[in-house]
Amino acid sequence: MKVFILAALVAVVASQGYPKPQYTTPAYPAPAYPTPAYKAPAYPAPAYPSPSYKTPEYSSFTIPLAIID
Repeated sequence: MKVFILAALVAVVASQGYPKPQYTTPAYPAPAYPTPAYKAPAYPAPAYPSPSYKTPEYSSFTIPLAIID
């Protein structure tokens, strides 16, 4: 019986809700921050591609598969 009374009390208290707080209006407006002129990418691409594919070291790793077989 105590469980039912406790459950009813919890239901009544929970159904009351909470009063909304009354916030006062600020005396001055919020600051307006300037927006950036453009959105920069998170990871910018390099200005020019790497010339590593032109080196002999790179060409040594590009052996055709027909030669390996």
